[in-house]
Amino acid sequence: MFRQQHQNCIRNDQPQSETTGKKGPAKFIVNLDDRLDAALKKILSIEFHWFQQQLPGAISDRDPEFVHQARVATRRMRSALILFHNSLPEPTAIILRRSVEMARRAVR
Repeated sequence: MFRQQHQNCIRNDQPQSETTGKKGPAKFIVNLDDRLDAALKKILSIEFHWFQQQLPGAISDRDPEFVHQARVATRRMRSALILFHNSLPEPTAIILRRSVEMARRAVR
């Protein structure tokens, strides 16, 4: 199920851009042989990259879609932390959860 929901993170048969696009930099593509902690790092990096790309539009209030996409990125990060909670030490997980929650509140 996770694989189906995050198909854009797992598929690596499409060209990647180093600076633009939802998929983020090619080094963040999740491979099936990645360890859980490495996969989580890549997923969080992809979503954080996407979140950062949405911030200028969300701040300037050009289009509500920027805010929507930023919120979606924070929900995906939160979901990834929940799914992979056993792959992180608890202190690290707490810090990441709090950081994602602060980002989520920033784009309300």
